[in-house]
Amino acid sequence: MVFGFLLFFIFSINQNKALSYYDCSSYGPFAYSDGTGYCKCSYGYVMSSNLLGGSYCVSIGQYCKDKYGYNATSDYLTNECKCISGYLFGKDMFGNTSCVSGDSLCRDSYGSNSKYDSSSDKCKCRPGYSFGDNMYGETKCVSNDTLCQNNYGYDSTYNSLLDKCECRYGHEFTLKTSGGLECESCSSKYGYYSSYNSSEKKCECMSGYTLDDDNQCVKKQNNVYFRLIELDSDNNRALIKSEYDNKYYSIVYKSGCYSYSFKRYLNKQIVVNLGTDFFINKGDKIVLQDDNELCEIKDFEKVDSSFSFNKEKESSFFGAPV
Repeated sequence: MVFGFLLFFIFSINQNKALSYYDCSSYGPFAYSDGTGYCKCSYGYVMSSNLLGGSYCVSIGQYCKDKYGYNATSDYLTNECKCISGYLFGKDMFGNTSCVSGDSLCRDSYGSNSKYDSSSDKCKCRPGYSFGDNMYGETKCVSNDTLCQNNYGYDSTYNSLLDKCECRYGHEFTLKTSGGLECESCSSKYGYYSSYNSSEKKCECMSGYTLDDDNQCVKKQNNVYFRLIELDSDNNRALIKSEYDNKYYSIVYKSGCYSYSFKRYLNKQIVVNLGTDFFINKGDKIVLQDDNELCEIKDFEKVDSSFSFNKEKESSFFGAPV
């Protein structure tokens, strides 16, 4: 907004003279007769009222002070009243036009954290504050933190070094369903197994976890193909070979994989869910992918390529060689 308006006056002959018969002393030392029966004021002076209510020649500067207050002055080149630096025409406490401080006018319009900038002739906000809507929807100088929270939610804050809004620790910008961005906590956005990367200022999944189709951090599931070499369904045992590292394992599995289903996978691929690593562990899951069956590994033993359940049985039946 621009406050650079000046209330000015140009004094006419009638305003600057009074009827007289050549004796102008009653109008002060700066009055003189114009030779036509009127008294006039010298340049830079104007006919005004004295303390007793009579007419008197006073300086234009004094006239401006009398009319607009102590902080008014005059421009002797233009005979205009104006306010001194830092002051503007406005209303005083009585509703009269007066020279009031620019800071006061700005505070009245934009709150206590605004100030007047004489170089731009505009109201500005103090450092740490910006123009924005307060809780009543009024344009005021509100804190930059409040401005950020109005735009991005309670968990946003203002970074004065970068001069921008950002999310608090443990939160990141998230697209709202209604449009726009808001600061949302990592756990709210990605679940319990999420964490905050402070160096990159973003949320991510903890080590060993990954995002699922629902955008939640879940334990990694490294599904690896194994070839079913042998099956001892009577004892819930299987000999399998990893197609990841070509190693052989003798495993004992729990219920969930039925014998008649399991047998169909002999010399074929089965899936083993190895969890967060690529090694056989107790608790890893065997998946019979074509039958929608799953069973847990109860125990395991790494064996070589010559291992066979049949050889094991023969050795047990005949005993150790002499």
